[in-house]
Amino acid sequence: MKWSDTALTGTVSQEQLLLVRTEISSLPLLSRAYTACDGDIDPAWDTGQQEERTMKYGDLTYQEIAERIAAGGLALVPTGCTEQQGPHLPVDFDTWFAETLLLAASEAAQRHGVASLVLPALPFGPTPEHRSFGAGYVDLPAAIHDAVLEAVLDSLSAQGFRRILVWRGCGGHDLRGIVERFNMRQNHARALLPEMPYHAIWLRLADPLVASGHADSFTTSIMLHLRPNAVRMDRIVDPQSQEPDWMPATSSRTPQPKMGAIVSAPNEANPVGVCRRSSIHIPPHSVIPSA
Repeated sequence: MKWSDTALTGTVSQEQLLLVRTEISSLPLLSRAYTACDGDIDPAWDTGQQEERTMKYGDLTYQEIAERIAAGGLALVPTGCTEQQGPHLPVDFDTWFAETLLLAASEAAQRHGVASLVLPALPFGPTPEHRSFGAGYVDLPAAIHDAVLEAVLDSLSAQGFRRILVWRGCGGHDLRGIVERFNMRQNHARALLPEMPYHAIWLRLADPLVASGHADSFTTSIMLHLRPNAVRMDRIVDPQSQEPDWMPATSSRTPQPKMGAIVSAPNEANPVGVCRRSSIHIPPHSVIPSA
């Protein structure tokens, strides 16, 4: 067996094929795109050459990072949050989704000749409005959160990164002041904080009449597509219920339904009350109709 232009040639034994299939099936869903499914693994992944392909800052050595910086690579900084996402979704959604999006963006940019590195997502942030749920949150004071992010930006600038993109995993975090102050005191580095496009995407792909908000139909649909095994389908219920006991005087958010999620009520066309349409292919085992 040998590789030629990333294609496997030769004969693969049934034992080899079974072993590879077993290893592939144990990989996270988003990792499988990097694995050949024809019975062997690209030798680049066995010989240490994988660092030439990775977009993850944490996967590289300091020397490899320096080389990427010297080549003009961008730094992508995902910020997340650990908080309840209704009774049906895991508390790491904001953090996981922010990093997942930036990894996909980095890969897409690479195809257009733009190099970038994605830093490990910051998993904690201010979330005092979730304390009333009693569990499932890490509430980092805003001043500490701001100081941590400022230190991250300063560290990246000191290493030589000239362009830095900050992506908010939590819509409730206002990072504009941090980015503005960083840009004001920098002469050679610039940080960018894009607007979150989720609401516009929801209006374009789904039903504008379905309310959007925390742990909503959009969030649930993303999870059903990318992490279906993490969705507690038996916990998705009719959201028409009482408001939760949000912490008084600490939450500026619009009150959400009691279960901490906004999802469309189940009906004949939409049995579980989640996104009815999507621009991405929904796996066959998903319960979302692909209309």
